[in-house]
Amino acid sequence: MTFGFDFEYEEPDITDYFLMGAAGALLVTLFQFAASRLEGGPDL
Repeated sequence: MTFGFDFEYEEPDITDYFLMGAAGALLVTLFQFAASRLEGGPDL
């Protein structure tokens, strides 16, 4: 997966979108978990 640092532009594959989506969902889940822990809320 390239982020535009090389001069040859590659069309993003569906796997690139899937990996970015999975990483984003994981980050959101971790952020919500940390926020709920800081607020003393219930665990996920």
